[in-house]
Amino acid sequence: LKKHFDRVAELETQVENETTEGSTVQKETATAPSFRPEVFADFIYYFYNGNIETCTKDLIAFYSRLRSLPNYHSWAMDQLQKTRSMAADMLNSGIGDFFFTRIKVIAARYSERRKEIGDLIANPAAGLIKDKKKVVERMAQVGDVVHVLDQVVALILHDDSNRSHDYQPVWCQIRRLANSLPALPPLRVNKNDTDEKRRLIYLLRSCVGELIYQLTGQCSSKGFTDHYIYPKMPSLFLIDFKREEERVGDMLPLLNCFVALVLEVDERFARRRFNAGLLDFSDMEQLALCLVEKPEVKEYYQTLFQEIYVDEFQDTSGIQMAILNVLQQDNLFAVGDIKQSIYRFRYAKPELFMNLAATYQDAKSPHQYFELHQNFRSHPDILRGVNQVFSQLMHGGEGTEIRYGKEHAFEVSESADHESTGQPRLTVVLDELAETDQMEVIVTQKVLELLAAGHPPRDICVLMDRNDGVQSVKKALTGCGIPCQTKDSRFATNYYEQRLFIAAVDVLDNPLQDYPLLTVMTSDLPGCGFSENELALIKMLVEDCDLEMGTNDLARALTSYRYFWSDVLYIQFQGHLFEQKTYQRFASEEEVAQLVQHIHTFYETISHMRRRLDRETCCDVLTDLFVNSGFADGLLAQTEGVQRLARLKDMMSVVREYEQSLEPTVRGLANLFKLFAKQIALSGSDEFDVENRPNAVFVMTDHGSKGLEFPIIVMGDMKINSNPSRDRIKVSETYGVSANKYYNQAFGIKYEEDLLQTYVIKEEERLADFAERLRLFYVGMTRAEDELYLCFNAKNWDEQKETVVERLRELNCVKVTGTIDEFVGTSIPRLHEWEVVSLKNASQLAAAALYSAGEFDLAGIYSEAGGSQHTDVALVDLPVPIERQVTTGKNYWRIERYWSEAGPVFVEGPLSLRDRDGVSVWLESETAEGNDISLNNESKKEKTDLIPSHILDTEQTVKGADAATVDGLIRECLAKFNSLPSPPEATDPDTDTHSQVPLKLTVSELKRQSQIAAEDMLEIGGGSVAAVEGSNLYRNVNLTLDSIADLRQKNPEKLSGTALGTALHTCLEFLDLEILYATETDPLTVEKGIKRQIQMMVQGGQLKEENWQEVERFVPCLAAFATSDLARRAVRSAQRVQQNGQSANDLELSEPTQTFFGVFREIPFTLTIPAVDLYPDAKVEADERMLIQGIIDFWFDEEDRAVLVDFKSDFLLGSDDEVAAELERRYRLQLDAYGEAIRRATGHQKVEQWIWSVRRSKAYAIGGS
Repeated sequence: LKKHFDRVAELETQVENETTEGSTVQKETATAPSFRPEVFADFIYYFYNGNIETCTKDLIAFYSRLRSLPNYHSWAMDQLQKTRSMAADMLNSGIGDFFFTRIKVIAARYSERRKEIGDLIANPAAGLIKDKKKVVERMAQVGDVVHVLDQVVALILHDDSNRSHDYQPVWCQIRRLANSLPALPPLRVNKNDTDEKRRLIYLLRSCVGELIYQLTGQCSSKGFTDHYIYPKMPSLFLIDFKREEERVGDMLPLLNCFVALVLEVDERFARRRFNAGLLDFSDMEQLALCLVEKPEVKEYYQTLFQEIYVDEFQDTSGIQMAILNVLQQDNLFAVGDIKQSIYRFRYAKPELFMNLAATYQDAKSPHQYFELHQNFRSHPDILRGVNQVFSQLMHGGEGTEIRYGKEHAFEVSESADHESTGQPRLTVVLDELAETDQMEVIVTQKVLELLAAGHPPRDICVLMDRNDGVQSVKKALTGCGIPCQTKDSRFATNYYEQRLFIAAVDVLDNPLQDYPLLTVMTSDLPGCGFSENELALIKMLVEDCDLEMGTNDLARALTSYRYFWSDVLYIQFQGHLFEQKTYQRFASEEEVAQLVQHIHTFYETISHMRRRLDRETCCDVLTDLFVNSGFADGLLAQTEGVQRLARLKDMMSVVREYEQSLEPTVRGLANLFKLFAKQIALSGSDEFDVENRPNAVFVMTDHGSKGLEFPIIVMGDMKINSNPSRDRIKVSETYGVSANKYYNQAFGIKYEEDLLQTYVIKEEERLADFAERLRLFYVGMTRAEDELYLCFNAKNWDEQKETVVERLRELNCVKVTGTIDEFVGTSIPRLHEWEVVSLKNASQLAAAALYSAGEFDLAGIYSEAGGSQHTDVALVDLPVPIERQVTTGKNYWRIERYWSEAGPVFVEGPLSLRDRDGVSVWLESETAEGNDISLNNESKKEKTDLIPSHILDTEQTVKGADAATVDGLIRECLAKFNSLPSPPEATDPDTDTHSQVPLKLTVSELKRQSQIAAEDMLEIGGGSVAAVEGSNLYRNVNLTLDSIADLRQKNPEKLSGTALGTALHTCLEFLDLEILYATETDPLTVEKGIKRQIQMMVQGGQLKEENWQEVERFVPCLAAFATSDLARRAVRSAQRVQQNGQSANDLELSEPTQTFFGVFREIPFTLTIPAVDLYPDAKVEADERMLIQGIIDFWFDEEDRAVLVDFKSDFLLGSDDEVAAELERRYRLQLDAYGEAIRRATGHQKVEQWIWSVRRSKAYAIGGS
């Protein structure tokens, strides 16, 4: 993109002489588009508003799609040609086919109801008003409307345009009829209206109204469109196709530019891969196709392969099909289930499967076609229930693609393997307990009941729509003590030594992570080895002692953030203040003394290792921790010690490879392990093993469940009707290439509404996505062997039930008897395709299907004896008791509705278990192998055991315990501590004076060392606030404040501190001070100017749009800097350089002190200094030097000096003197390095060093000379 911008600049003068857009369109040909720099400039500004980042995303998306196709250069040209055809004649293109296909559906609906409409018009009981004189006039008016519509429908349904592909004649005839169409009279429904009148009004608002809307645009209110098949489709006969053709013509040069750019990306990227000797996955497919197309290669493989077998054929992509077509010689054997095609995001094309199946089914085809209808996985009742649902939902139209008829339905036969229990095996679980977006609550409740009924955890699998839902369920289950397993790559490692290694890296990076910290504390690493009882005692000591010491500011500071590391710090710095009375109920003096000493040792070990990381490599520190400490020797002595040691060495090799990066840090190493855990930490680990899976509840996405099976499936709700992609450029194999809104040069919208072509492509995307999501729902349901539970929000279900009842009323299948809807028809009509594709989620789909199939009584009477009942177990954060009501369906289903008299609640914090009386219960294994889990009442068992094994990371762990789990469940296993003594005396930490120094440092690491030094200055003995004021106890987490007492006054930012600081730095970097200074100094005027500049930064891509709202709050702070004395001095410096005609970019002058350089922003530098200046206590040679690199925010020069300004957005409280002292402590090393770099580069000996505090709108002098 940069190269093309350079070419635009060279040819800028030619832009004015560009031909008009009309002539440009006529010059376009079907050949490959050539790049034109002047069109590129228009392309970037018209389509992307100057935002290069968005353009890049669209380029990559289109490139990825192309690479999944054979002959993709020709394919791209074909799509452009389709767009050219639309610019010439849109009505008779694929767009016309799309609209006329839909208008025929609307006309067919009208035609089906035409006789009933005529009968009702002639029926006096259906009169639209009570006035007998006017009713005849109204009904005649309706008759006139129907008469015109009859002529329109006759033209539509008996039109032969499809064969001639010329819609213009019939379109013109219908337009003329539309001009003569009278208005529909007002339609009002009253309480005492007859059934005939209600029915007529419904038909006029639906069948008649939608035709009128398509003809004239009338009948567009919600009372009408709610009954339409296509409520959002534009009015076909009001579309100005000439205008649409002109708009597409306007876009064509820019679309050509886009395709040319994509093809150039392909060429450049291919050349780079070739030169580097690399292949990606698409290369393997493309090269395979190129090879097999060569005659000698094709002949070789056709001779070699007697038969070609393809499994999962429904997920075949275009290029894979092309390879098969070259190789196969009527010897292809393909197996697949089109209902399980769920990989459209990988460019799978289910239509390839359907086309091949249709070919094989042809009676004249020499091929054989087999239908497999038997399912050996699921209970017959589950298969019947699936047939019942999807026969209602899959119609074979554009929104469902598959007709679930005889060829797709399961053949159900009773099997001896499936015992009959007399209870329905398919259950709809309706949730009235929690808010709509808290699906994890009802899912966890159902899992608890299944466990209490005796089902082992490994038999249960929870399926959620998205990964964030998986994480929410995992957290809820873990909080209740239920072991669970996910496919999360972070916890995919199967071996303890691998998990411990990653946990140690996480703790060295940031100990405010409970899961890694507990893993390390319970390990055999030096200073560790905490028992689970000791961990429990830590929590109890901190909680109880904090109550007694509530007035201690230090205590409040250390316990403000409820991480386990904060508890460790509390005991480290406050342990000597523990009094006997605070812990005598649960611990002896000896136990507390031993724990405090153990904490001291552990804290010093971790602190020492973390300080070493500031001067040594990660590899050296981790080698000492795992190898030189003796841990590796102990590992070798254990069972399979050689293999375990080999895995540890593999982890070390990853660290050594990472150390080769430009600027390795422990934070980067921790992120590396998290991002690539599967590739770097799974040596020897197994894939998902169904037979030997652990005894845990499995939680995964619906996509992840494909190919698996479980005795019990619990499914959360899933979104079915999603929004189309946000790609600015839209591509369709049927409708060509189009774009969203089109901008003009002033950054205003030229075409405010979408192009007609874009609407059609978006609708095609929506329907294809709907069909795939419907198939995903099918995949999830068919994973169940014995029982299936669909967990839905009760509100969504009930609303859809009412919709079904209303539909049946409209179809005269239901009449109201008293307050109950009574079904009076012989059979319920099947749902229409258009009704199905309007539904939003799985709960609406299931409700529509089951009520339409007559499975449940429309009156909603609960047939279970006894009505509602209390649940046996409930979640602690929900009202107790929870009520459950059961409805048994007519065939295979039942409904379980959960609610509380207290109404829906928003669940905050972790979930845990209570019985019906509100007494805490917990889960335990009943056998040594842990095959079964049962509920035990806390009051019936003295819990003197350790913490349940699934909480901490041992070899028997179920991974995923979090802070909430530790905080809740550790507390519940305390019972055996009950004595008291006095604490041991605190000891000062040893001073670390390691002799090694790094060869290179960044300024960021200098800043970090300044903060680490504060930890070494902590006074342990006194325990006063002064001992820790200004120190950063929570390293790598920005919690350093001026005053501990003001800790809780900090307002949380919507952006993280780092993200906000970066956004503010960006604003200050691109802020044009000269323009602001040249206008007025009125604060309001300056603020308006700054807002305009920031908006241009967003439009230009320098600032992210989502950050604008947060940055806007700081506009007054930015204005304060723009009107400050420092800013005025900077502007004068820039103006002086301009007046002298000197270059502000040339720093290589023989006499730098005689030159004014002006103003510089974001200037990188490299500086060498004596190592002893930074490490005076280290044992280094006098001439040893270090390399320092950094970036200077802002500096300018005056006649006798340079002025350095560094911007900081730290949240600081206190007086100006206190803030200045804190800034001096934090950033003096950093600013001194900046100042020295400026001295050496410019020759200025005097450098002022300032920090501008953005939040306080004030400058602070820090050092300088």
